[in-house]
Amino acid sequence: YQVEIRKPDSDIWEMANDFPIKGNDFTIDNLQTGKSYEFRVKAKNAAGWGEYTKLDRPVTLKPDSVAPSSPGMLEVKKVGKNHIELAWTSPTDDGGAKITGYIIEKKPIGSDQWVKALPYMSVDNNATITDLPENGEVEFRVKAVNKAGESEPSSTTGPVKITEYPNGRVPTFVKKVTDTNASMNSEAIFTIEYDSNPASEVKWFRNGLELITGGRCRITTNADESKSISTFTETWDSDNNSKISCEIVDLHGRDTCEAVFHVKEMENEYYCRIYGLYNFQNFQDVLLPIENSKTDPYNPTCLSNQSSNIYSRYLTASPGSSLTVLDGSLQSNQIYQFMVYMENRKNSSVQATGYVLVTVDDTHPQLIVIGCVISILYVPNLEYQFVNPITQVALFILCVGTCMNLQNIK
Repeated sequence: YQVEIRKPDSDIWEMANDFPIKGNDFTIDNLQTGKSYEFRVKAKNAAGWGEYTKLDRPVTLKPDSVAPSSPGMLEVKKVGKNHIELAWTSPTDDGGAKITGYIIEKKPIGSDQWVKALPYMSVDNNATITDLPENGEVEFRVKAVNKAGESEPSSTTGPVKITEYPNGRVPTFVKKVTDTNASMNSEAIFTIEYDSNPASEVKWFRNGLELITGGRCRITTNADESKSISTFTETWDSDNNSKISCEIVDLHGRDTCEAVFHVKEMENEYYCRIYGLYNFQNFQDVLLPIENSKTDPYNPTCLSNQSSNIYSRYLTASPGSSLTVLDGSLQSNQIYQFMVYMENRKNSSVQATGYVLVTVDDTHPQLIVIGCVISILYVPNLEYQFVNPITQVALFILCVGTCMNLQNIK
């Protein structure tokens, strides 16, 4: 075989091998990373050389590894008279190579230059920085390193005052803000709980802009309970997929958390009736959803105790897309019809209605036991030689109690 190569920015095919190749593979050295090359090969027999076979596209050489992604959340664990303890999480992407260490950088307030905080790399996900100016304010960040190079820096700690706080600690979240789903024009609530000493200042943000009490936004922070609530009294279309974040700050440092504000695209309403006996409940010719507390004297509710919390909507990736009716809510040996009506909140002409029949039966399921047998055989058994010739590994299944209704156990 003869292998030929066409190098970047060249129209000439060059021989890559000095002598005919007897096998079906060949290594070409000294190629440049990031450059595109083309290759072709032809074979020879007693009649001569055949036609070339060419790769259908150029090959771009890539390095076996790249710099890792940035380290995760950087936290201040403790601050002393002239030192600080930092901790962070590993990068989500190591770049294809082992992380060999971390570079910690610092920047005093008033300076634009980041410098190394330690003369060596930290091999762990934490470090103690000493010889810091007492009562000075310093900012910190971390970079991850592998054989390909340094990552982009992590988020910074923000300015930290270097001073002794005998009874203090870095603020941390006990309960972080979570993703919230809300309907148009409805109320949306975000809650956090935290631990700090001394008391922390709590700030709320929407897409990076600080929120204050006023208009549709109401922020309530109870320092005694270490709890803060941010409430939107009205949900707008522009809120969809916005980022709601919270920051707690005290003399030792800060902590942040973030969630997504989802606004439902489809408004779902669920209805139910006892099938074949009654219609769907209505009030003044308007259908009553299953969770509505009003009653229809002519068409009873499906639920045995509607005043208690006997159903719940699951908040899924598609909010309101499912409904759970809790145990004991429906009557035995009865047939129910459930209906869901969906309407697009932006375009009311986009609608859909679906139905499902549910039969409630009293059942007494049998207890099925699954076990495993490992035993030594005196004679090899070909069926079980996946382990070794004289060891049998098998599962057995049996029914406990009254099993008359079982059709088969395999």
